[in-house]
Amino acid sequence: MRKIRLIGPALIFVSALACQAAEVPKLEGKWHVVAVAGTDGIDSGKAVLTFENGQASGTIGCNRIAGSYKTSGNTFTFGAMAATMMGCPPPLDRQEQAFLKALEKVKALEIKGGRASFTSADGAPLIELKR
Repeated sequence: MRKIRLIGPALIFVSALACQAAEVPKLEGKWHVVAVAGTDGIDSGKAVLTFENGQASGTIGCNRIAGSYKTSGNTFTFGAMAATMMGCPPPLDRQEQAFLKALEKVKALEIKGGRASFTSADGAPLIELKR
């Protein structure tokens, strides 16, 4: 009897780990940025984020950014992001600054269908992506 009790919790634990690991492959690849908190008018044709092997890179349409990220289940954080330093014309300059600030605040990720939503610790929407 005792073995059966131990196997049940072990199977639940392994299943939970498999579900958490499944989120990362869903994120891998190229996404179009469609919304960023604190700005409007994002050109989703130019604004992209690509995720590959724990690294994120992208642009809002002017400078390029790159850095690491970590995920565990729905918890998500970006590491320090490096960026090129070209002067961007309005409104790209404001959009890019809002985007970089939003990246720093990201604490959670939810992927549904072809959309990814990054939110802050209090659940406020920060960045919306689509495939």
